This record gives sequence, structure tokens and C-alpha cells, in this order.
Amino acid sequence: MRRKFKLKVSYTFNGCFTLRAASGKEAARLVSEQCGTVLSAIQTTLGEESEVDWHFDKHPRLAIREVIALPETL
Repeated sequence: MRRKFKLKVSYTFNGCFTLRAASGKEAARLVSEQCGTVLSAIQTTLGEESEVDWHFDKHPRLAIREVIALPETL
């Protein structure tokens, strides 16, 4: 008999940002505070003066964190 399962998963996108900043610490702060990603687009509030660019894989890495067997419902 086939059972129903719920799986907790994580999707991880790996990539890098390139930008102009006064220091590495400032660059890390800017990316942490002002950049992010959703499945279809990069989001940033950095202006053109930062010359921000990015390269990310289009497909995330999948990690299955937990598998939970669900009870059968009638």
C-alpha cells in the first residue's frame, strides 16, 4: 500500500554579487540589507552608482530536511 508523506525541504540558490563599496565590510552590509532573490528575479534597492551585478544558478539546490509519514484519513 502506498502511503502519504509530507517532506520539509530547503531550496538553496548559490551565486555571487559584484558591487562597488568602500570596504569588504560595507559590501557585505549592503548586500545583506539591500539585495535578495525570489524564484524569478533579483531584487535590490542599490542605485546605479554601486554598479551591482550578479550571477546565480537558475535552479536551486534541493535538500530534504525531514520526511514525515502522515496518518491515513478515511
